[in-house]
Amino acid sequence: MKQDSGKRALEKYRIFPFIAWGLIFGFAFFVYNLTINLEAATSELGQRTTTLEQQISADPETVNFETN
Repeated sequence: MKQDSGKRALEKYRIFPFIAWGLIFGFAFFVYNLTINLEAATSELGQRTTTLEQQISADPETVNFETN
């Protein structure tokens, strides 16, 4: 038993396709930004790991684990 409240479905509005495509492009841009930030963070962590590995192999007694 469907109740008819007199309201139109969202898809029947003329502006709906523009809003839908805007949301799709907005979400794609959001995911793109997340990917770029994640890539930058991973690259920085890789560099720090390499630096720590070099310090450990040179002299394990003087390793500084503090972040700069």
